[in-house]
Amino acid sequence: MSEKGELPQAVRLLLALSALAATQDASSTRSAQSKKWYKDQSTQWLRSICKLVQIPHASLPPSITSEAVRESASDQISEWSQEEQERMAAVLVEASLAGDPDKDDKEKAKEENALKYTPLAKGLSHKTLEYLGLDAGRLLGEAERNLAGTLFKALKAAQEGSSAKVEESRQKQAQGWGGSLGRKLGTSFS
Repeated sequence: MSEKGELPQAVRLLLALSALAATQDASSTRSAQSKKWYKDQSTQWLRSICKLVQIPHASLPPSITSEAVRESASDQISEWSQEEQERMAAVLVEASLAGDPDKDDKEKAKEENALKYTPLAKGLSHKTLEYLGLDAGRLLGEAERNLAGTLFKALKAAQEGSSAKVEESRQKQAQGWGGSLGRKLGTSFS
């Protein structure tokens, strides 16, 4: 694995192919409307994965079987470190939360409930790891806990930074307009 925690190219490609295979199993959908919804949501999820692993979505084949992914993964799984396996799960969870990769950050921020970890995304992530021959339950659970911890720390740091700014503004206001300089200027013209 590289210094930034990036997965090797072959692993990233196999992860994208496994995700593609996971999206093609719409056996649980019955109506035409639910099939369309499933296709739209799963395609958006797959495109998020492709963006995170830096594999162009257009470069993926139109379809792939889970058997082909399992066969390829079985040839490579012994070469994957525990850290790489954990990173694969983390990529899936991050992509599941990321939303539509074609929308810019301002559009995403405007959406209500911007961080959505849907049951569909979790199911696709689980299926993707299973096709790779990995312990999906354990790896996804760890990835979810790690991401939750990271988000908590980031929110806490942002809140502390915000509290410090509020306190600084309050102290400036207590000094009056412009602080002590403003008071001196204000009294010198009287």
